[in-house]
Amino acid sequence: MKLLIAEDEFLCRENLKNIDWESIGVSICGVAENGQEAMELAKELKPDIIISDIEMPKKTGLELANEVSNILPDIKVIILTAYTKFEYVQESVSLGVYEYILKPFEDITLLNTVKSAVSEQIAERSKNLKLENISRQLENCKYFLKSYFFSVIENNSAPNSELFSIFGGLNNDSKYTAAVISVKSPSTDESFSHNYKIFSSIIKIISKFHKDYIPFFDISTMTFLFIHEKNIADSEINNEILNILNAVCEYLDFNQGIKYVIGVGKCMSALKDAAYSYSDAVNALNYSFYLGFNTVICISDVEPKQNSVDYFKFYDEGFLNHIKVGDGASAMLSVKKLFNSFRNNQEPISTVQRICNELFVRASMCLIQCGQNPDNLFDKTNVWLLIKKYNTIDDLEKCICDIVDVTVSHISFTRNTKNKDLIRQVEAYIKENPATSLSEIAEHFYHSPNYLSNIFSKEMGTTIKNYIIQVRIDISKKLLSESGSSIYEVAGAVGYKNPQHFSMVFKKLVGVTPSTYQNNLHN
Repeated sequence: MKLLIAEDEFLCRENLKNIDWESIGVSICGVAENGQEAMELAKELKPDIIISDIEMPKKTGLELANEVSNILPDIKVIILTAYTKFEYVQESVSLGVYEYILKPFEDITLLNTVKSAVSEQIAERSKNLKLENISRQLENCKYFLKSYFFSVIENNSAPNSELFSIFGGLNNDSKYTAAVISVKSPSTDESFSHNYKIFSSIIKIISKFHKDYIPFFDISTMTFLFIHEKNIADSEINNEILNILNAVCEYLDFNQGIKYVIGVGKCMSALKDAAYSYSDAVNALNYSFYLGFNTVICISDVEPKQNSVDYFKFYDEGFLNHIKVGDGASAMLSVKKLFNSFRNNQEPISTVQRICNELFVRASMCLIQCGQNPDNLFDKTNVWLLIKKYNTIDDLEKCICDIVDVTVSHISFTRNTKNKDLIRQVEAYIKENPATSLSEIAEHFYHSPNYLSNIFSKEMGTTIKNYIIQVRIDISKKLLSESGSSIYEVAGAVGYKNPQHFSMVFKKLVGVTPSTYQNNLHN
């Protein structure tokens, strides 16, 4: 078992290093003098146990315990302190700290505590090993439970008592939001056990933030249906879900190094509509073609004009989604496969014409789902007459390919134009409000922070946080040159509460401290 020590006092740190850890099967893998250094070592060394002082520079022991548990859910943190504040004890318990030991302490007391933590780690690993051995037997059941669950609540075909007995916590006095995690891991014989281990860790992370949810597991997707109180506003629910999923992203990025995407459906106010939130989340996954992987995609960000969840049930998801996300190549491939099947089956031209009419309707519905008016594209072309006019499969295929090409191009152009306009507005807002934050900007423009970050980085070639910092520094340079304001006043004007932090950031970007910069200008 690997032990990491975090202690800012030299004598106490040396004493901890000299304890006979090998006698209980523990070896020291790292020693840190402050909380920030301990966090960096934890990321690098992945210890099993951390012994940390509670009061340290840069990051406290409790802050360390909270952050490290997000990326290493199974770690055991033991807090040492000379303080007897009840608030510390209470916070330690809420953060899942393994033990809270008061200084001064005897070496044997700490040894026994660590020995107990080692025993728990061994027991938990043994339990996880047993779970992995039986997880293969549960695979078919996992598929069944998810399909059964959503079909039952969607069709309202089972009494509530039956659902309560199987899943629990379900009623029509709650709200429901679904999130689906798609993991793009290599397909091997160990895929199931590997992904199930990820699934188990994600459950631990989510449980830290939210207690009422129902998890489902497939070989490459993990579904979580979150249950919320009825009186909580949808915006508050959305912020909570994004905070939870950001913690999940942090875990996946740090521990797994795999491609993944997380889709989030709309919040539904009735149990029978929870299946629609699930459909939303699944559809959001398709937008990884446009927004990329290793991110969270909210359906409300990418399909804001969607008014009826019935669209997802009625239309062919594969073909429509290729068009909606701007994947013209895949949409064209679908069309070509369809027309090749017409040729192979020697379908009558009248049948092909009717299906072409239906394809045009579906392409038009894509425009509607993306908030566009089909008349803007097809008002001057009588597509119905055109389809009726063509009497060969080749001509009809070219006609449909043209319709798909125009539709995809229009959706992509409109989306990119809207995004560019949005980014210009965000730029202006940041320049007018340099003290703002990403969450405030997202709230102001009615988008999630993740979505804004993605499109801003894609459009500007830098993160929105770095852009805010650059704007703050540019404004502070102007203030330093034009006014007799103090460094403290300039720092506050551009959003820095801590002048020392402002000076550090300023020097990093400009090359000199604010005071040196101001003096050089005056001289």
